[in-house]
Amino acid sequence: MNDLIGDIAFFIMLILFLGIGVLVYNEQISFYTGFYSLVGVVVSYIATLLALPNLLKLMAPSHSIKTVMFLDKETFESYIPKFNPDSVAVIAIRDSQFSELHKIDRKKFRVLDLDFLDDYVSFSPEHVKKIELFLLRKSNRNIDTIVVSCQFGISRSPAIALGLSFCLQTNIFPYPETYNTHVLKVFQENFSL
Repeated sequence: MNDLIGDIAFFIMLILFLGIGVLVYNEQISFYTGFYSLVGVVVSYIATLLALPNLLKLMAPSHSIKTVMFLDKETFESYIPKFNPDSVAVIAIRDSQFSELHKIDRKKFRVLDLDFLDDYVSFSPEHVKKIELFLLRKSNRNIDTIVVSCQFGISRSPAIALGLSFCLQTNIFPYPETYNTHVLKVFQENFSL
């Protein structure tokens, strides 16, 4: 990528050199105007090459997350022991009025417990901030998979998984057929990583 951008910058500089040379030769601009234009082209080319590594760093993702998954609570509790706890972060969603905490070894896995109803008002920007802070923790910097789980895996967890997938530009598995549109909307409006 670095070589390609450098080649493109060189090609543009070469075209500008030729164009300025033709203008000077045909006396459409003075020699001094042409000379200073060429100096500007060279300085721009050098500045592009110097700034290129920093620009590429800005374009690269700032995380190592490759996949976001969502599961219902029962499937989650049976499959989570098979995951490598060093590479997985878990977002466990429940409604404290109707369901218990997910059964998971919280000393072994990194878990964020969220509590909100499966409706169109309970999920708020504060929940999104909790997710951001969870993902920003130093201990979560090397994760490559986020597993999101709620009671039935058809509304809240797919919405958050879809939002994470869109915002972090990662794969999602499986692709949701249904999701809570309010949760996704609030997530995308407030997520800023």
